[in-house]
Amino acid sequence: MNGKLPDHIFSMFIADYDAERAGLRSSISDIEKALEKVRDAKSDIDRFAALIKKYTSFEELDRFMLNELIDRITIYETPRMGRNRIGKEKTITIYYKFVGAIQ
Repeated sequence: MNGKLPDHIFSMFIADYDAERAGLRSSISDIEKALEKVRDAKSDIDRFAALIKKYTSFEELDRFMLNELIDRITIYETPRMGRNRIGKEKTITIYYKFVGAIQ
């Protein structure tokens, strides 16, 4: 195109092309990072599913099973009720290993 277009228009086209190419490279990088996160999440879900399959039929829940399946348990205080109130419901969230809290 050089020689058929004035230099300032040619420079403008090249600048636009370079900006678009930089934007596309950035998009590719972002998409690759998102894909890696999805792969990691799938791997975590597969590991959790393998653990669950291991315990599909059990007679009694024991400490070893809990340690293998559960990351942590959060128990929230009942609003405006104090610590020693008996008979009020509490909110409990169970965070499972590899997948987090399940609703």
